[in-house]
Formats: sequence, structure tokens, C-alpha cells
Amino acid sequence: TMCVPDSCSMDQIKTEVVPVYFGKSTAGELGMLQDVEVSELSHWADMPLDFAILGVDGCGSTSLRRNLAKHPDINFTHLSVHNVDEDFFLVELGRQTLPYLRQVERLVAHRNVMRGQGRLRLGLYLPTMWSKESLRQILHHIPNVKLV
Repeated sequence: TMCVPDSCSMDQIKTEVVPVYFGKSTAGELGMLQDVEVSELSHWADMPLDFAILGVDGCGSTSLRRNLAKHPDINFTHLSVHNVDEDFFLVELGRQTLPYLRQVERLVAHRNVMRGQGRLRLGLYLPTMWSKESLRQILHHIPNVKLV
């Protein structure tokens, strides 16, 4: 992973920056650099979350999420994954230092669709989030997010 100036084009990054930077670290084995992926980063502050439900086993956070999901103004990033209540959206992103722009845009698009349906608030539910330092740090960088 590397960070380059915004003034660099995607082609410049692939053909000029990556070979110079990674060519030295791979002892000149540039054949390993043929599958370069270039992705624009965003910031956690751009994630359009209004609230997050945190909890511990047996504290009622699952019931809270299920009841809030019935409210016409509220939606969650994912209502269910594999028939479980936990939302793994942020867990996947929590392995990254910053989110990719496409990930933020996907969540913004989801929120816009939900707003079109009258659902004005977007929440995240992952009761074990309190035990993951990286996820707590992400939430710290999202302005105005309310923790429940």
C-alpha cells in the first residue's frame, strides 16, 4: 500500500510510481507488479452513519435493533447477513486504515435509496464492536454519529 499525490493519474501511478517504489523493495522483480490495483481513498468522516448500536451478550441490543428496524424512518447498513443479526459491514472495513472511495460511495448510494423510501436515519448494528479497538477508532472519526 502506498499513498500518492492527487495530481498523479492512474496511468502514472501504474507505470511510473509503482515500479520505482516497489521495484527497489522486490529487488527488481517487476514481473510481480503486473497486477497493480489503484484505488482512491476517502476518510471515515465521509461515512454517512447516524448511529451505531453497541452491546454485550444479553444486554438487549438485538431486541433494540429489531424494534428500531420496524420504524419507518430508520434503516441499517445490512438488516441481516446469513440469517444472523450482526452487521459485518464495518468489520470488513475495520481492517483498513482508511475506506476506499468506492466503499463510501456505495454506502452513500444505499442511504440515498433509503431516504427516497422515507427512511431518514442510517444505523449500524454490531454488538461486539465495543471489544474491537479498530472499530471504536473508526467510530471516533465519524462526525455526529451517536452510540447506543
